[in-house]
Amino acid sequence: AKTFAIFFMVIIHVIEEMSTVNTEILPTGTLNNLVQFFAGPMAAPVFIFAMGIGIVYSRHQEPIELLRRGIKLFLVAFVLNIVRDVIPRLLVCAISGAMPEWHEFRYQLFCVEVLHFAGLAFMLTALLRKLRVPIWGLIPIGIVMQIVGNTLSETYAPSGVTEILLSYIYKAGDLSYFPIMNWYLSLAVGMVAGTLIKKYNDRMDRVYRSAFWIALSLQSGFMLSCSH
Repeated sequence: AKTFAIFFMVIIHVIEEMSTVNTEILPTGTLNNLVQFFAGPMAAPVFIFAMGIGIVYSRHQEPIELLRRGIKLFLVAFVLNIVRDVIPRLLVCAISGAMPEWHEFRYQLFCVEVLHFAGLAFMLTALLRKLRVPIWGLIPIGIVMQIVGNTLSETYAPSGVTEILLSYIYKAGDLSYFPIMNWYLSLAVGMVAGTLIKKYNDRMDRVYRSAFWIALSLQSGFMLSCSH
């Protein structure tokens, strides 16, 4: 699942960067719509959910190890922004003789991508581990963060440096794609799922079969209700 999520995220970024189609409107064509669906509402939550499972199965479970990994990921995210966006833009400006514009570099350097989220999520998880918060406590914490993040994004829109800083916490503006408050719940659910899988590994075949039939029943009921 994580592999497919990464694949579709790569594909959609290539389409958005290389295509001449206006990506602000709904694309046409079955294949394009499928890519938009699997790369949009499906890819990122699945990727972050799988990240949560990966944390549970990691050999480095100590808070200090999670903190170190979080700091490294957070710094790597900025390096990626510089290599992927800032340097190419500087080269274009140097070749064309155009003056670089601050709002472009502001977006390219400080845009909050999934690696920024991963870094902050590892650091927050390290703190919660240090505070001995039980694994089940992560979900209510994630729910509260989601509610607060959504509320702030609708009620408080900062500007300038404040916007840049708060964009890593909640969706404070156009810089923020993966703020921690709006996405930590997916990671928390993944960590709980990973804990259950690890604990009941010998019984997972029965769990998978039960989940399949329950999902099939729900989907069938949904399709029947839509047909009337």
